[in-house]
Amino acid sequence: MVPAAAVLAGGLSTRMGQDKALLPWQGKTWLQHSMELLAQLCQQCYVSGNYEGFACIPDLYEKRGPLGGIASCLNAKPSKSAWLFCPVDMPLLSLSALEQLVHSYQSKPGSYHFQDSLFPLIVQNTPDTRAVISQQLAQGDYRLRAFLKTIQSEALVSSEQPAVFGNVNTPQQWRDIQQLRSN
Repeated sequence: MVPAAAVLAGGLSTRMGQDKALLPWQGKTWLQHSMELLAQLCQQCYVSGNYEGFACIPDLYEKRGPLGGIASCLNAKPSKSAWLFCPVDMPLLSLSALEQLVHSYQSKPGSYHFQDSLFPLIVQNTPDTRAVISQQLAQGDYRLRAFLKTIQSEALVSSEQPAVFGNVNTPQQWRDIQQLRSN
């Protein structure tokens, strides 16, 4: 297990035109689905954002993208040695992909993501990691890839189908995912 996990759901969903976290998926919302997935692997699960009925960590860095949500979680709970992060907009994300990350972390603690997808990811929560992310945000650099490179996150090869890592940002992508799921 990983000590903590968070669903990144603090975005504005501008391109979607409605809150992605509240879209329906298999009888639940995307947020409920994501939280249930993470709860299978983590001791404590949070939402990076503000949603009633969930353990939430508010964004300290608004409009800073996923990096701002990650920084908010790391700083809010510095006693958590590592965090598993996934965005709310990956409805096809599989438990097996998350298990691969967790297994890698358990075998050798560190930060991990996949070669072909920056999410999901595990970030080791150290004072150095928090300093790196704070400095990067202070410089106005919100690039997740740059952060992962700086903290030397290990890129894993996944055996999952690429669709598992697809994130949904527009109504057309949402229709495509629904069509893929029905096939």
